[in-house]
Amino acid sequence: RLKFRCLEIMTTQVETFLQRSGNFVLALRTLSQWKDYVNANPNKYKDYDGVYLVTGLDMAEWGYYGWNNGLMGYAYIGGACGKQKVGYGEDTVGTFRGVRILAHEVGHLLGCPHDGTSSGSFTAVNCPWNDGFIMSYKEEDSRSMKFSHCCNEMITWMVWSNQGACLRIKTTKRKIRSKYFYRKFPGDMLSRDKVCKLAFPTVSGTRFMAEANGEEKCHAQCFMPASVYGYNTSLPALMPDHSPCKANGGVSLLERLLSVSVLSGPQDRLPRRLGPFS
Repeated sequence: RLKFRCLEIMTTQVETFLQRSGNFVLALRTLSQWKDYVNANPNKYKDYDGVYLVTGLDMAEWGYYGWNNGLMGYAYIGGACGKQKVGYGEDTVGTFRGVRILAHEVGHLLGCPHDGTSSGSFTAVNCPWNDGFIMSYKEEDSRSMKFSHCCNEMITWMVWSNQGACLRIKTTKRKIRSKYFYRKFPGDMLSRDKVCKLAFPTVSGTRFMAEANGEEKCHAQCFMPASVYGYNTSLPALMPDHSPCKANGGVSLLERLLSVSVLSGPQDRLPRRLGPFS
């Protein structure tokens, strides 16, 4: 079990590692600068197995067709315990969409490449991307809230390797007072109508469609009025952590790994979609 030990809120004066171009944060360059910042401040970060930055800014990279702002997170594969123990990802206040992004990026830090791929000594080639676990971008059923067996095997390998030795040693104490811990999960706070409105913020009149049986796969089926496609239909939105869900033993449950160096480079290029839990 991984444990959340410390929370730091940064100011713009401190965030010199954020490399910007207009309204965008340059994704790869910022990851590299964030890594350098963490290593340059051992008094704050050296005792932690991993350090993750949450940003409300828009990550992007310039490519052949212009700006790609469909990026949502980046982290180094197998970076935990070493000089590259950093990752970062987007979040939008009130949506909780950063929860799944964080789980995906922490998976990278703990040795998981994308399902269906390999990276150096880390491999998930025996777990097809289309199976739709956390280390893919697919969100079709409750598997998107779990790690594949390939990812679990890589995490186990990482934990028991010399490279991941820090993961077996408790070196830090919790620096957040328990009175500040919030006991509720997103699914306890967001109504299903609200989930649909957050998933499709530009669609007027969207709502949860109870009759569509979205609960069977931990989805909310959200009403799409004729003004969108020319006819009434629905689109799925993944329900947040701890929502009622028949596919997962009663609740929608994002597999929790939160207590965070053959390395082949940073990942991710998570595709942007209108959804609170991408």
